[in-house]
Amino acid sequence: VAHLVVDNCQITGSGKNGLALEHATGRVERSEISGAADAGIYSVEAGGLAVTGNIVSDCANGGILVHRWQAAEDGTMVTGNRIERIQARSGG
Repeated sequence: VAHLVVDNCQITGSGKNGLALEHATGRVERSEISGAADAGIYSVEAGGLAVTGNIVSDCANGGILVHRWQAAEDGTMVTGNRIERIQARSGG
């Protein structure tokens, strides 16, 4: 997804990840993600994604996860987020 904007959204009770992004550029900001059965925000192979000023809470397997399939820089910036009551039910 190019030029993604998730701004001031509420995502609650997801059966998997609250927000799952692949090859995304853009921003996720000022949003509340809670109660996900897996991670609150999961991003893989992003390109300059900004994750800023969000509240991520009560998720079962991580708050904000940023991954790549191969070693490389993707420019993702994770700043100013509040992470609360996150579990690691699958281990960690």
